[in-house]
Amino acid sequence: MPGEEFTGERMLYYLAFGVLFSIGGLVLVIILANQGSGITLVPDSLKEYILVKRFTDDCFSHQDIDTLRRYPEHIDWNKFNRDNLEECYSPHDDDLAFRLTLVRNEIGTPAPISKNPITTENWKERAEKIITKKVLVYDNKNIYEGELKVEIENV
Repeated sequence: MPGEEFTGERMLYYLAFGVLFSIGGLVLVIILANQGSGITLVPDSLKEYILVKRFTDDCFSHQDIDTLRRYPEHIDWNKFNRDNLEECYSPHDDDLAFRLTLVRNEIGTPAPISKNPITTENWKERAEKIITKKVLVYDNKNIYEGELKVEIENV
């Protein structure tokens, strides 16, 4: 109100409000800083899932010659080799290491046919986790049921 004087009593309220507001802001910043670092962590299982999808959907996937379409989870028997693996996934020394084994089941054969396992450069023969994925195997215009065994080790 005009003519009203500013008293010391009001000054204490403003001072107390300022201190409490500042403390509340600091507490909020500390909480957000601690929670924010946890938000950016990627679970190991997600990283492994994405890398396995890379092998089945990109590195060795069958590609139609006419349409150039790639078929996810259709592995080309002839593309399953170390050269394609190195072209598709070249790890650093501290990345995950892999050994991949492809097996196909042919009708009329008593046992599945297996390709020699292929490994990344940093593979040290200490598999810590094994993931087996059902896939379709394309070979010479024939499609077979198969299995991709992915052995993973943390380097």
